[in-house]
Parts: sequence; structure tokens; C-alpha cells
Amino acid sequence: MTKFFATRDNKGNDIDRAEIMEFPTREEAVEYLLAAFDPDEWDHASAVIEPGGTTDCWQKIAYRDGWEDCDLSPFTLDECSFRLPGHHPGGKDVWITPLADILIVLDITPKV
Repeated sequence: MTKFFATRDNKGNDIDRAEIMEFPTREEAVEYLLAAFDPDEWDHASAVIEPGGTTDCWQKIAYRDGWEDCDLSPFTLDECSFRLPGHHPGGKDVWITPLADILIVLDITPKV
């Protein structure tokens, strides 16, 4: 089953620490993204919707026993990449990044 993911919490292309939602179709993900932009003020047809990226990672979780039990929703363990301490420059945290594309509104034109 194909899943689609989207977030409204991006800062430019960056999805670090964003709340990510899961959708059964790309159309529903796009509808969710565009709902944040009033159609009276924004030209929905101009929206550039693309996968976002991370600067470092999506989440940082303290490395300790049981860290695998952290909340990764809407992802499962096998849908994420994990970088343990010593495998990134960020100290003693586990860096978690989703493997799937996360759709964002990269650009949208305001109506004049």
C-alpha cells in the first residue's frame, strides 16, 4: 500500500522537527497542504508542491535504553533512518529521518 506524507511545518525546504501527517493518496496530501492557504488570498494553481528535506534530521531522541520505543508516528521503525551517536556530529542523541518523501508547499503565489 502506497502512503503519502505531508507537513505544513516546513521552514523553506526544511522539515526538521515538523509534524508530519499520513494520507492514502497524493491528492489528499495536496488538499491538506493547500487548506492552509485561503483561496481568496492565494493562487492554489501556482503552488509548488515538492518533497522537503532536512538540515540534520527530522527528530533527535536522547540515546538511552528503550529509545526504539519513541513515538515515530506516522512512521514505523522500518520507514526511518537512524544515526546513532558517533555516526553524526550531534552529540549523544539518535538522529531520526524518514525514508519517505514528505510533501511541502515550497512556493505559492499570493493573489493580487
